[in-house]
Amino acid sequence: MDNNTLRDYLKVIFKHKIVIFASIIVIIALTSFKVYFLTPYYTASVRMLVKGQMMAETDYYKQIGSFNIPVNHAMLVKSKSVLERVVKVLKLYDRPLDFGEKQLASRIRKYYIDREIERIKLQLQEMTNEQRRGFLIDYAVGRLASSVEAEKLERSDLLELTVRDYDPALAAIIANSISRSYLIFDLEQQIAELKLKYGDKNSTVIKLKNYIQELYKTLDGKPLSATEAFGAASVKVISQARRSGMLEKPVQAKTVMAMAFLASIIFGITIAFAIELLDQTLKSPQDIQKILNIPFLGSIPERKYRDKLLIKDNNPSNTNYSEAYQKLSSHIRLIMKNKNLTSLIITDAEGRKDSAAVIANLCHYLTAKTGLKVLMIDFNFRTPFLSEFFNLSKSPGISDVIEGRLSFEESIRSLDNNLSIIPAGDTNYNEAALLNSSTISDVISEAKKKFEMVFINSADIKNFTDAETLSSFVDSVILVINEGKVRRQVVKNAISQLTQEDSKIIGAILNNRTYALPGIIYKLT
Repeated sequence: MDNNTLRDYLKVIFKHKIVIFASIIVIIALTSFKVYFLTPYYTASVRMLVKGQMMAETDYYKQIGSFNIPVNHAMLVKSKSVLERVVKVLKLYDRPLDFGEKQLASRIRKYYIDREIERIKLQLQEMTNEQRRGFLIDYAVGRLASSVEAEKLERSDLLELTVRDYDPALAAIIANSISRSYLIFDLEQQIAELKLKYGDKNSTVIKLKNYIQELYKTLDGKPLSATEAFGAASVKVISQARRSGMLEKPVQAKTVMAMAFLASIIFGITIAFAIELLDQTLKSPQDIQKILNIPFLGSIPERKYRDKLLIKDNNPSNTNYSEAYQKLSSHIRLIMKNKNLTSLIITDAEGRKDSAAVIANLCHYLTAKTGLKVLMIDFNFRTPFLSEFFNLSKSPGISDVIEGRLSFEESIRSLDNNLSIIPAGDTNYNEAALLNSSTISDVISEAKKKFEMVFINSADIKNFTDAETLSSFVDSVILVINEGKVRRQVVKNAISQLTQEDSKIIGAILNNRTYALPGIIYKLT
């Protein structure tokens, strides 16, 4: 997107506004559903000092290093050995499978909880008692691990352990129990290293074992005195958990929705520019000039509901559609006059009615403005649309002239004093063979003698070579390109074939052009 202006970027946004709005709606809807889906909970926190004085210096702590101690403790406190001890002592495996969530959950969430419980119950039915107990313990450990957070407080050696639960009293009990289970874990590490150095009979080892036995008695999570809570391990509990009576939401709805709205706008705009970047069709006058390297003659806007495809006297003359044809006819007339051109092929790039409509409307304005005698010849034997615009049958026509069944003068149908048409006609011959007839050169030469301007309609260049064949009999070629409908490479290949036949492509018309930006932006930028 070299040398793009602000208007170019705004055009992409307005052009793909539906994509952007859809992104906003989808992301906001999903976020709203997610916020509603989450269940509120109670929390309880314990604070621990993770650089407390230990009863014996061991290699375990020396290897950790002073900088990483709090970080490693934050990970170890959520280890399975620590949490499994809590699950077994508090018998959390005997709790309901929803762990009390249903009583606080939304209706939608309750539905998913029930489905999950049914799934687990079906699994349990196929297990032995021993397998069932092991499964429930592992399930409880997993649930507990997902509800525990351990975070090092900034600029301190304190570790905050927070437990979420749907029962306020149990949240405090579990938090206290985990902190004490971790004290046991910490002491067990010291004992393991001391035993390797000094054996089982070492006095320090015996003291630590006795202290662990006392700690096991406190795993019920009940509050302890400050001295008991502080303990003798290297990890010190300095603040025990207390019951909280306040429900907490998993997220702040307003903040999350605001962030989702901002993210949806960014996402939508990103998608819009990605679509524009991946779109390999021709969409603008700049594309015609830079990519196809041919002149841009003008554009015809997309028709509104009040615009008829064929412009007549009863059409509004002040619409963008009508005014575009007025300007385009004047421009083409000027080019033909300056270059002394009398015959033109107008063909489109994809096989729609557009080239026929362009010929019909241009000739309507040319005869009305200049008073010149203009002839339209429909050489599109494959899809002969031109006669349809004037409510004429396609036979007899130019095919009858080529095959010798009709004279040139007899094939001409007058539409008004200056505008005439020769329809395509019917033929049993192959279209390509008919176009290679030597008679065509004589027909077009005779048309040039009797009329001041001759416009020829041919099949599209994407699927057929008709325009390439006819181009050797006329002065020049005009290409009609529908905005955003045909790929660049297809048109480039077709143009290269026409160029090989020494045709003179005077330019292209951008048809069905859309103006995504509001008018005021064009004025401001």
